[in-house]
Amino acid sequence: MIVVTGFGPFGSVTENPSEVLARASGVDFRIVPVTFRAADEAAQALKAQGPEAVLAMGVHGRAAKMRLELFGRNVIGPTADVDGVLRGGKLIWPRGPSSLGMTLLEPEDVLGFPRAIGEGRLVLSASAGNYLCNYFYYQLLRALPGARVGFLHVPRFERMAQETQLAVVQKVIDRVARS
Repeated sequence: MIVVTGFGPFGSVTENPSEVLARASGVDFRIVPVTFRAADEAAQALKAQGPEAVLAMGVHGRAAKMRLELFGRNVIGPTADVDGVLRGGKLIWPRGPSSLGMTLLEPEDVLGFPRAIGEGRLVLSASAGNYLCNYFYYQLLRALPGARVGFLHVPRFERMAQETQLAVVQKVIDRVARS
């Protein structure tokens, strides 16, 4: 089973593209409120559910292309969540490695994957940032060591059309389902 996640609204993002895409993905999905607590709870709920694969998504406000994140980093940035909780300056997992690598695709498939998607719509990225996207990604990689886990940053719909992004999400899901 493949599960897709998206985040809810936060700040000036009143309609989060990751939520819209998760709901339209055609597979089991979860919407995660933009809080550390909700991210922790969602990671533990997915661990209990035991999916084969999780494609987590979040919006990247400045991106013009979709970004397949290669690593979740063991760092929490200085920004408070929507509940005002600030965890910055700490490690996500104090005794954990500095980063955990994507397990969604087979290593030999990763470099060629953006080209397989076509038309320059997807790039590989080595940093999922330092806010809730990275936090949730690292927690998923940590909680689901036997599952295939990846994170896709998506642009706002005014930078890349919803239909184009949904087509890419479908291609990612199809690739994971075939593997």
